[in-house]
Amino acid sequence: MLGLSLYLIAGVDRPDDPDAFARTAPAQQFIRAVSGRWAEASVQAGTPEEDATAAGNRTTAFYLGEEPA
Repeated sequence: MLGLSLYLIAGVDRPDDPDAFARTAPAQQFIRAVSGRWAEASVQAGTPEEDATAAGNRTTAFYLGEEPA
């Protein structure tokens, strides 16, 4: 999804410096939104909400380089 978004917005499929890009507010918002949507989809697929939310939080933390909540 990130590659597609970058391609549609900037005409490239990846940033020149992925680490620097991941520290920008737009990238962090994107990561948080996508992780949240995956958690929602997981609940819709039958995963208990608490488990799906925890997995979404761990995914967000991983991609942002943070400690899981």
